[in-house]
Formats: sequence, structure tokens, C-alpha cells
Amino acid sequence: MSYTNCTFNAPFFLKRFAHQKRLHDAFLLLDLKAGESMLDFGGGDGTFAEFVSRSSSIKVVVYEPSKEMTRQISDNYGVTPNFEVIMDVKKLYPIRFNRISCLEVLEHLPEKELHEALDFLSIALESKGKLLISVPVEIGLSGFLKNLFRYLFSSKTEKITIGRIFKSLFGISQKRDFSCELDDSRNKYIGSHIGFDHRDFRKLLRKYFIIEKEYFSPWPIFGSIMNYFIYFVCAKDTSKAPK
Repeated sequence: MSYTNCTFNAPFFLKRFAHQKRLHDAFLLLDLKAGESMLDFGGGDGTFAEFVSRSSSIKVVVYEPSKEMTRQISDNYGVTPNFEVIMDVKKLYPIRFNRISCLEVLEHLPEKELHEALDFLSIALESKGKLLISVPVEIGLSGFLKNLFRYLFSSKTEKITIGRIFKSLFGISQKRDFSCELDDSRNKYIGSHIGFDHRDFRKLLRKYFIIEKEYFSPWPIFGSIMNYFIYFVCAKDTSKAPK
């Protein structure tokens, strides 16, 4: 099943609603201005890049290392989409971007790859630029309900157990050991959200960036109690950014 059919066109209406709303939320939080440059880091099947391209005059560059995802970009938007697609991160040096989005990506990276990604993002962000990161809420009531749904209805390949469901409810640390390779490349990733804790991620993010704002989606009023995602709006911390 394609990424779009698993998310934006998901059969379950709440999941479909949450993913569709996150596109609009991300677009508003980025606060794009005419003439700015934008990188969509880990742009997947290009849905957000296409949304931005249609909604503004911004030129978008998508970094996506997965051959399967870039194939889906071609399937969805043709061989010449409204945005540039780059598969080799080295080709992005030494470009600086005014705006960078990184949506539903970093929770999938093992520790080494996560630090490498944050290092790159801190370099690629222009000194007065804005970085928008979203990750899933997988603890508390939100995590409990997500994992209960996975246990009852989703593929058993995620190895969800009753114990893990209740660990997510109480925010108890869980080992994330579902690493695999990203299609036929050597890029490592974690295929499951289970065990991800946005609180730990927040602590790590503060070592690289200044977090200016946090925003929960799709229902901001409920915070982490009942939401799918959390956004971090970040600014460059020049005292910590690699040279």
C-alpha cells in the first residue's frame, strides 16, 4: 500500500483527518514568505511539497533517500513534479534554506542516524531561518489508544503486546528494536512508532536548536492528552550549530 493510502487516504476516518489536517497546520506554522527557499527533509511521496508548491510561490527542494518513495513521487506527480527531488544528501551541501520541514521522519531514525540528521539540519538552516519538525505522540492516552487500535486491527508485524500498550499509557520507556534497511539502500530506519517518546526527543532537540513553539495536532486544545502529532517550531542556535 502506498504512503498516501496509509495516511492521507487511510480507511480509518480519524487517521485520515489527522494526516490531512497536519498538512494545513505545517503550512501555517512554516509562515512562508515570497522568495524564500524551502527544504522538505524526508519528503516521502511528495504530498507536502506538492501542497506547498500549489499554495505558494515557494520553490521546494525535497530530500528523500528511499527509491520506493521517489517512485511514488513519480507515480503521483509525474517525472517532472513542481519541486526538485534529491536523493543524495551530499548534493545539498553547502546550500542554506530559509525554511525546513521535517514531518514524521525523525522518529524512524536509530540514534546514530538521528544525530547525523540533526547535525545536517542545523547546518542547512539559514541563520534566521525556521525549522518545523513533527513527530507522533505515542505516550499517555494518545499512545494507549493508538496501540490498542494497532493491537486489534493492524498488522501483527509491529509486535504489539498488552504490556507495551500499558507501558505507552504510563509513559514507561520501551526498547525500540525494529531497525531495518530502507528498501535497497543502506539507510537504516525504525519501521514502527511504538516506544517513541516525544519528551525524550524534545530534550535532544534542545541540544541542537532553540524551540520557539510547540503545537499539538489535530486538536491543540487537548495537548499531549489526545493528539496524533506534536510540532516543534525551531530557530537556529548559532552557539551550537556545527560549522
